[in-house]
Parts: sequence; structure tokens; C-alpha cells
Amino acid sequence: MSTDDRHEAGRPGAGSDGPRSAGDEAGGGTAGERRLEEVLDQVAHQRPVNDAWDSIRTRVADPVQQNVVMVDRAARRSPVRGPYLAAAAVLVVALIGGTIALANRGSDDAGTTEVDVGTDDAPAPARGGTIRYGIPDLPVSGFCLPEAQLATDDEIVAGALYDPLFAFDAEGSASPYLAESASSNDDHTMWTITLRSGVTFHDGSVLDAAVVKGNIDAWRGADPNRMAVLQTFRFQAIESVEVVGDLVVEVTTEEPWSSLPAVMASPSLGIMARAQLNGDQAACANEPIGTGPFALESWDHAGGTLRLVRNPDYWQLAPDGEAYPYLDAVEFVSGAGPAHLADSQVDAVWTDSATGIAGPLAQMEASGSVVVDVTYETAQPAFVLLNHSAGPFDDLSMRRALAMSLDRAGLAAQVGLGDVVIADGPFPPSGLGHLADTGFPGTDLDAARSIVADHVGAGGSAAFDLYAAQGTDDEAVALAIEAQAEAVGFEVTVIPAKTAVIVDNAIGANFQAAIFRNPASPDPDQTAIYWAGDVNPVNFSDFEHPTVDELLARGRSTADRSERAEAYESLNRFFAEQVPSIWLWFQPAAVVTRPGMGSVVGPELPDGALPATDLGSGHRLLAMTAP
Repeated sequence: MSTDDRHEAGRPGAGSDGPRSAGDEAGGGTAGERRLEEVLDQVAHQRPVNDAWDSIRTRVADPVQQNVVMVDRAARRSPVRGPYLAAAAVLVVALIGGTIALANRGSDDAGTTEVDVGTDDAPAPARGGTIRYGIPDLPVSGFCLPEAQLATDDEIVAGALYDPLFAFDAEGSASPYLAESASSNDDHTMWTITLRSGVTFHDGSVLDAAVVKGNIDAWRGADPNRMAVLQTFRFQAIESVEVVGDLVVEVTTEEPWSSLPAVMASPSLGIMARAQLNGDQAACANEPIGTGPFALESWDHAGGTLRLVRNPDYWQLAPDGEAYPYLDAVEFVSGAGPAHLADSQVDAVWTDSATGIAGPLAQMEASGSVVVDVTYETAQPAFVLLNHSAGPFDDLSMRRALAMSLDRAGLAAQVGLGDVVIADGPFPPSGLGHLADTGFPGTDLDAARSIVADHVGAGGSAAFDLYAAQGTDDEAVALAIEAQAEAVGFEVTVIPAKTAVIVDNAIGANFQAAIFRNPASPDPDQTAIYWAGDVNPVNFSDFEHPTVDELLARGRSTADRSERAEAYESLNRFFAEQVPSIWLWFQPAAVVTRPGMGSVVGPELPDGALPATDLGSGHRLLAMTAP
């Protein structure tokens, strides 16, 4: 179907324009192939694409548009309190759009090098200086964390302003951060969290149990002054939070929850000062006050720049005996991407464009102008989200047929995604639950063709729309999927759209398929919200099954790592059997810097553990230096 036709056919059930003619084949490839080449060229010259992020954030912040979303979703699920349905839109900001190693891909034969966490015997980093850090956008919603809509690049900023209670180490375990220790009772229904002493916020107030209780209450929707969204779903199993000492809080849960610290290990769950927590909506969003290594100096909303300065009273000490960080200041520049490194407008950027990482950025690194640190096996899973409440994917056989129609390695190569790791499930190779072979259907064109023919012969439809973020890698992937799926009898209409449109359709179940990504985590319980049933508006696929809920509950109820792994591995196999989504690959993420800017993930965590190196979830700036 032509590009123009696709824009006209943006509805469930829209089909293709019929068989391609011999003239299509003779004139420089099919229309689909020509469109794919156009999109790949567009993606190569238009990074980052920011209008999608801007559109979704504006829409999420608009109460009128939120109400439209609520009506759509409320008609599908009930009873859920209306305001929380906007959390689905928040979530998609993150969706679309041993020692772990970082791969430096400067050339075709570049190897994988162990991540530098800034703890070796190299010369002491130089202190001082300012860096300019390019990110796709700054959040319209601001940094009132219980209410904020943060993409990964926003979490880099949040991680500079705030500290979380826990952080993941290189083994995928939650390590104490602002917390000094955490312990639970035997059945993991009561957690005692002891905080570090002597930590202060940017406004000089002291970190204590009362302010931590206030933050947790805000996450779980128990603070009437704060309108929590996504976090309310995450923490709905918390029954109460009590202050039992100046630096000790006690968290009681409604069910066994062994992995509660892991769920709290996120830059978006940093601890805010009381003044920010109690502020009005504008103050909470625009006047961040944390305990982090940097404090807000200025925020030019119109100009898209946010300047942070070194916190002189930061609580973590560097090897030279002085407090981290090394830098004097960081200026985040909205709308600046890898191309702006070439003309010296910025010193560092974060990106998850696989085509950019494999192509232009690899060339820049080969020239010696930049350093590209990439994570592959700890990255976000990319997949085709399928709507189970509408045809044709309410039929398991048709879900299996689509999976069998695709050569995923061939797709990645055709689009130019580089060294992506093919996914047979949602759990990355470095985390719990990953299996080398889940049983997910492999390529079998004859079987797929037979299933589709039988389905159509019985009166069913093989037509579906496939949404993808316009002007990104995802649109190119969707066009390549179109060609492969139509070869076995599917009729595919690719709909390039702004992220906001894709979000609205997903929330209202007004879609059949869409290219999506989930945030990465070494602990599946942090991402369980995407799969859980029981009136969950962020389970976009509408795939609900008691087996899923039972395995998720089993995985979070025990602290035995082998038992947890067994539960999530069983879930991975069940997903492969039921095909709730078509898993594609783990989307790489990279931090690109000028040479000589120190470690992008270091230093060691407060308890001495090596830090996680998952750049798909942002990174810390403590050990970075000026070029």
C-alpha cells in the first residue's frame, strides 16, 4: 500500500491495496521497498526526532486531553479511578520512541571491553569544568517525581538531582544507596529500611525517616497533595508506611514482596525534599530539591536548557578524599543529538537509535572524534505489541503465524540495526528469567502461510494496521515487517504516527499492532506492571491470564534467587506459548562523549559493589569529567 494510502487507512481492519504488479518490481523495487529506503534515509539525517516526545508530553499535561483518554479506557475496563488512566500515557514515554560489559563499536571488528567504572589505578580525574549534555527533550511535566512523565533521557537529569533509596549493581541486585540497609520479616510483608545519617538536601534540610515516608506515600497515592500516576500501580500493594526511628521507616505490604527494594531502584524514584513534596503543582514540577550530586541553578523553559551546579555538600566521597562529582556544572540542552557533537555544540549525548549507533556514530568513533559506549544485552526489549481484544490477534494461531512469518535477524540487517541481540522473550540476557530458548515460534513460512489461508478460508480477516513512530528506526522496522508478513498472506497497513497518537490508540484499545519497547530492568518485578491483569490500564495488549498473575506473584514472593529465576523462566516459556507479543530484539542504548570524559557509569556503589552498566535506563554523572 502506498504511503498516502496508509495515512488514509488509519483504522483497525484496513487492508492492503492488493497484489503488487510486475511494473512495481521492474521500477526500482516495490513501493514498500522504495518507502523503506526513504525512511532509512530520513532516519539517517533526522536524529533525534523530538516532535513525538513533545506531543505526548504536552498531551499528558493537558487535563482535557487526559479526559478523552480516560473515556476510551474506561469503556474498556472498570472500575478504575479516572485520573489513574493517564498513567498509561506516562508509561509509553518510556516505551516508544557477573560483570556486565559495554561494547565499543568503533569498527566492524571492534571487541567488547569491560566497562570502566572509575575504580582502577588510572590517574586521578581532573576536577572542575562544565559540560553540555544533549538530550531529546526536557519533560513538560517537570521533576515532581510522583507525578512526572520521565523518558530515559529525563532520568539522566533526575539521577543528577536526586538519589534513590536503592540502585542496581552489576549482578542485578538492589544495592542500598540513600538507604544504608534494608531487611524484611520471614514472609517479606514488612520491610525495615534504615537511612544513611548526615545526608542533606540542596536546601539544607536533613534526610530523615519522615521525609522518606512522605515520598513513599506520594508514590502509592496516599498523599492528597500529590497526584501520583504510574507509581500508584507499582506500589498499590503497600499497606502502610511508618516512622519507627529518626532514620528508620517500616513498610508493610498486603502480600509477600521480596523484591520491593528492586522495584524502588529507579532514578524516577529519587527522594525529594519536604519543601518540594509539599509545594504546589508548579513549584513541585519546576523547583527540584534532592540530595543528588548536582543542584538546579537555572531552567530556561523557552530556550530548552537546564543548568545544574555541583552540590558542595554531597555525601559520597571520591578517591581523592573530596566529595563527588568532579564537574562544576552540567548544562542539559534540549533537542541536541549526536549530530551536534560533530559541530561542538554539546559534549555528550544519550541515544537509543540502533541505526545511528551502527552507522554514523560508529564512523565518528572510528575517526577518534567521539567515544561510544553501548549496552546491548541489558537493553530494552523491542517488540510488536498485539491487541488481544480485536481480530486478527485475538486468535492465538494468527499470533503464531505472524511470528513464524518474520525473519527477525534479517529484519535487523535490512534496516541496519547493527549488533542487536535477538529476543525470544521480554527479559534481557543479563537479568532473571532469560532463557536461550523459550520455545518462541521461529521462522516457518509454509506453516504461517497455511494458518493464514485456513483463517481467511473460514471467514476471518488477515488484515491489520501496524503503528510505528514516524521518522524513527521503528517506522523502518514496520515497513520491513510489512513485506515479510504479506509474503505469507497477511494484509498490512503501516501507519507512521506521532507517539501521542500511538499512545492514545493503545490506551483505548484502538489498534491491532504497534512497534513498542519496554524499559529494561535486571529484575522482572520492576516491569511486572506491563503484564499483570486485574484491571490494569497499562497492560496495553489486553492479554490477561491467571497463569501470568500467579507466576508474577511467585517471582516477587520469595527471596530465593533460584526460585525467582524459575518463576520468571516459566513465565518466559508461557509467553512463548501464548505469543502475547512478537519479540524482536533488545534495543541498544549508547552514551556518546568526547574523548577523555571519564566513566559514564562509575563509581562503585556506596557498599563497594560495581554499578550496573545498563545505559538503556540512563546513567550517573558522578565520575564524568570535562573534556
